Amino acid sequence: MRVTPFPLPDNLVTSARRYGYEPWLATIPDTVSQLAHRWDIDVGDPFRPGGHTAWVAPARSAGGADLVLKVAWRHPEGEG
Repeated sequence: MRVTPFPLPDNLVTSARRYGYEPWLATIPDTVSQLAHRWDIDVGDPFRPGGHTAWVAPARSAGGADLVLKVAWRHPEGEG
């Protein structure tokens, strides 16, 4: 399992500040580390410029499958 440092894309930081999700931003490193360990995946740097409600990065399974890890804050549009 490999996890890169946890850069935060500018779009995500701007949106989090605008909507009061700055505390959620602080949880990203721990959340990504826990998920990478639990699912035995290697996680790369997040996609840029990044989304507005989620930290999203390419990942790879132990078996070599290409994946995407998305860690989103709860919001009405994303509930479904």
